[in-house]
Amino acid sequence: MLRFARWLGGQRGEEVTVLAGKAIRGIALGVGVTALVQAVLGGMACGAGVPAVAVLSLVMFILCLAQLGVFLVLMPPLSGSTEGSDRLGHGSARLDARRRQPR
Repeated sequence: MLRFARWLGGQRGEEVTVLAGKAIRGIALGVGVTALVQAVLGGMACGAGVPAVAVLSLVMFILCLAQLGVFLVLMPPLSGSTEGSDRLGHGSARLDARRRQPR
């Protein structure tokens, strides 16, 4: 690749190619680390009473790598975290709380 860049633009073409490679590497590393941090924090937020936290964290990590964020995964479990409502559509935190109650 550097040979082609040197042929196309001389020394300046090679320098630009190296600089572009470093920029791409930095962006990829930033996206990966940010996705990891968001998935860990999202997993910690779901950790209290939500089943399959590891699977949800993995899905959050993949969605963050795709730049979609954790919102799609966090809304269903955390929407049911309020007690006292019997409406449909509450998340797994509400269902888990019902499962723990003695009968």
